[in-house]
Amino acid sequence: MTTLGNVHKRDETVEINHSAFRVLAADSRCVYLLRVTPSGNVDTADAR
Repeated sequence: MTTLGNVHKRDETVEINHSAFRVLAADSRCVYLLRVTPSGNVDTADAR
């Protein structure tokens, strides 16, 4: 998953087409695990 030409880091959240994608596991080259939620239900309590 890249937005603006970069691989997102752990705990970053990106909203695309009414869905929020939160990176749960990644390294400098690859995203391994995402949490996908509808944009209206983004869990901000554990966001950094």
